[in-house]
Amino acid sequence: MRFIFSYHTHALPNRVLKDYLENHGIDHKCPKEGEVEILSSLSSEKLTNLERHLERYGMQLLEDEKNIFVQRIKNLLIELAYSDKPLTVTLSHYLSTHLGYSYAHLALIFERSTFCSIERYLIHLKIERVKRLIIEDQLPLKEIAGMVNYCSVGHLSKQFKKITGLSITTFRKIILNKKGRN
Repeated sequence: MRFIFSYHTHALPNRVLKDYLENHGIDHKCPKEGEVEILSSLSSEKLTNLERHLERYGMQLLEDEKNIFVQRIKNLLIELAYSDKPLTVTLSHYLSTHLGYSYAHLALIFERSTFCSIERYLIHLKIERVKRLIIEDQLPLKEIAGMVNYCSVGHLSKQFKKITGLSITTFRKIILNKKGRN
């Protein structure tokens, strides 16, 4: 059985899955990030237990080919959003090269399935990362902008406000007030 698993953040998803499979003696291999091939048959009980375990971490196993294809796109976008390395080629070229299809085809399938463009999905992921960085650290905005590969704080600020409805400064103040710091 070959599965791809979905996850919403870059939070060690392969490690969670590998640990579970190894601890339960399930023979497997992970050919790529976000994919697993179960090399032996699983009883419906073992499969249900695996799915329940993954749900605790915000993950799920996908078998449907269209969902798997869309999740492969999402997994690449998650990797990009959480990478500190700048993308050296266009997003369209990067995805086309990694998935072996034209960007027009990828964009069409993705948008039909998610009702969101690839670019907008990537922006949402980056803004979620920015929010986490603001919550977890007191890094300067210039450093945060660089970490999520924005060319300027101004551009990041515009995107942040467009997505969240709040300025970064307002968001940061809310977080500081919740933490009891003014």
